Amino acid sequence: YFKTPVSFIQLSGGFPYCSWTGGYNSNYGIGSFYKDFEQCYRQASAPLRINFANVLLEDYDFYDAMANTICEVNHNGSNLIAVSNISLFETLKEKYPNYSFVFSREADLITPFTPEILNSINENNQFKLIELPERVSNDFDFLKALKHKQKYEIVVNPLCNPQCKNYEQCHINEHQKQLDYSSYSNFRNS
Repeated sequence: YFKTPVSFIQLSGGFPYCSWTGGYNSNYGIGSFYKDFEQCYRQASAPLRINFANVLLEDYDFYDAMANTICEVNHNGSNLIAVSNISLFETLKEKYPNYSFVFSREADLITPFTPEILNSINENNQFKLIELPERVSNDFDFLKALKHKQKYEIVVNPLCNPQCKNYEQCHINEHQKQLDYSSYSNFRNS
């Protein structure tokens, strides 16, 4: 799988039945996910970055049994969780203190990032990394205004064009699909 060392493996959209999953929903079945997950994890010998950055989560979604099981199983002190919801972050930090956290670029879909917002988040020093949204990758004035640049990560996504007129709505639709697809959505909608 990997010919060069990796610092972590990002599981983006990799939990097909988990309402917390952010990014694109893979929907390829729970059995194949666990098989691929185990093989990738064993061969890479790298920490996992679990993407729990669904921007549509409400506080009652924090009880999702599958998401909490994933957190419990991987709570070994070396893994990271990417979040876009500050309430979820605070809940996970208290419940699973051995994780490091990444502030996900997905939060930009709801509250567009500015250098001031990101510098404020960075000053709190609660996140190991802050993902920058694709739309600022070439905005050098934006990037120059950021403090403590070593804590930021530029995400390159060859599948999405940030200038696309449907960019935000497409991502939000994917988050809604994840909620709809998860078995938890039956409880959530009742």
